[in-house]
Amino acid sequence: MTKHPIKLLKLSNGESVVCRVDADESKAYTTLIEPIKIHKWMSPSEDGDGAYENATFGPWESFSAEQIFHVANNQIITLTEPREDVIVYYNRVVDKLKTTPVASLTEDEDPMMRMRKLRDIVEDLNEQLGLGESETTEEDVAEYMYNKDNITKH
Repeated sequence: MTKHPIKLLKLSNGESVVCRVDADESKAYTTLIEPIKIHKWMSPSEDGDGAYENATFGPWESFSAEQIFHVANNQIITLTEPREDVIVYYNRVVDKLKTTPVASLTEDEDPMMRMRKLRDIVEDLNEQLGLGESETTEEDVAEYMYNKDNITKH
């Protein structure tokens, strides 16, 4: 298997993804191999005079047994070269995800317990990757469970 180039993609739904790409202009789709989602958020600076951007990397489709996805070309806004530090970090995350088993979520648990378990999985993965503490709290999980049926989808 040839080594596919690592690219940074911006998708039409707003997600940023780093992955290996197999693109063929004769096809209506692009193949994403081992995609990693970049989750970005802003935090205020300690002095209160500004803000800075934070980012974490995580599985794009964490519940999929496959790590090869076909995405319609019209869903890709940009496809570009990532910075070298992003490539290094991407490779570390992919290697870590291959060797770190993900705990399963069972259907017989109540929804709140599944959300707590999922939060624990994310916090454990962030800790193993040296990303610091997750900002998700019990209140965030409870608020999501309360509002999940009222979410507007775009």
